[in-house]
Amino acid sequence: MQKKSFRCLTALLLCCALGAQAQQTQPKYYQISQQQLASSVSSDTKKNFWDFVAYAGSIMNNTANGFSINPTLDKLGFKGNSFKYVQFNFTPVTKGTDITKYDSLNVGFTVAILNNFSLAKWKKRIDDDPNVQRFLALRTALAGLAGARDYVLTQYPMADRGRQISDFEFDMAGKFAAAVDSGKIAAADLKYLAPEYKYVLLLKLRDAQGSLPAAITGEGTYDGYLDATKSHYNLPTTVPGTFSPAEVKLMDEMLIFEANQVYDIMQQLTANFIKKAPQLNAVANLIQNFAEKRMQGYYAELNYARYFGKGSHFSYTAKTNYSVENDTTLRNVNFQRQQWKTTLSLDWLSPFWNQNYAKTSPVELKFALEYDRITKGELYKDEKRSAWSPALSLTLNISDKVAIPLTLKYDDQKSNLFGFLSVQYNLGAK
Repeated sequence: MQKKSFRCLTALLLCCALGAQAQQTQPKYYQISQQQLASSVSSDTKKNFWDFVAYAGSIMNNTANGFSINPTLDKLGFKGNSFKYVQFNFTPVTKGTDITKYDSLNVGFTVAILNNFSLAKWKKRIDDDPNVQRFLALRTALAGLAGARDYVLTQYPMADRGRQISDFEFDMAGKFAAAVDSGKIAAADLKYLAPEYKYVLLLKLRDAQGSLPAAITGEGTYDGYLDATKSHYNLPTTVPGTFSPAEVKLMDEMLIFEANQVYDIMQQLTANFIKKAPQLNAVANLIQNFAEKRMQGYYAELNYARYFGKGSHFSYTAKTNYSVENDTTLRNVNFQRQQWKTTLSLDWLSPFWNQNYAKTSPVELKFALEYDRITKGELYKDEKRSAWSPALSLTLNISDKVAIPLTLKYDDQKSNLFGFLSVQYNLGAK
């Protein structure tokens, strides 16, 4: 039953994942930066706040199953940028292992007070950088070249008005655009791109913001294509319908320098902006007990995370929450029990197969120390007024979206060790 329930939860969440993913309509030229963002933060950070996080889990001593679906309000159809910073929390929990019998529902909201992992803030940052604007000008031109067969003819003052773009040339334009999307390019990516396409790309970069690559302005080789200040291209308004091999070679080199320079800038912006940014969230949830048909309680939480160390592959998280709940030994709604809980944790993103942290770390290791104190109310049988509980978590990141955390925790209240296994889905990329 335990395995069957867990598979059902996993299938349900996967369906939700695919549905949310299909609704994403973010601009094409932000996809690389989003992927880098999603790869650079830990699954634990995403669990604190992400634009769509869902997970299914089971306490390994077979006492409960549960799942959570936590989308931001914009994913639920609310319009406006502010809804990207408010997350809806929905967590049903079973009393035993039967997934069809729920004992309680935890529902509420998380508000991102400091949230530098959002597309909106990332967009503003790159919009303000002139070199990134230069990259976007190149990507916009590439989208035009790959999207419409006659685009190159309308943008390039052709000497031969009867020039026809073949299927092969049009296909090669699409492949080149895809290569720029994927990362750095090389001469092989330009080998079959028609010279007219290359010339149009340079025309589009002529008036773009940002600086020309030093490899172009400092060599002297490309001076014939530059103005007197060497800060802009000085391309003729009309050119013959054919290009010499030497001209094609120079255009290839300039396009490689252009695309790769700003790709490096985007990489650096990502590293500085995302990994060095703190995250602060506030949570407010209500707990409804279905079995007893009454409100069980409510709680409020603050959590803070920050990355540090070389490569920013370490992070620490501090959480504190206060809960007001019913005393389960009494039948009436009483709210006589109050508890304060504080957790400090250290998370390590492993460098295995990911030396520069440009991809998702396959393994995460986290050590946490939790302090619990019953501040008001009678103690239950064998319960302590205050207790410390250490925990160790090993997370296998299947991808930037799918993680499998395994947590072992020592419960000082009951003096035993228990485990929690879950599957976490991190949809979107802010």
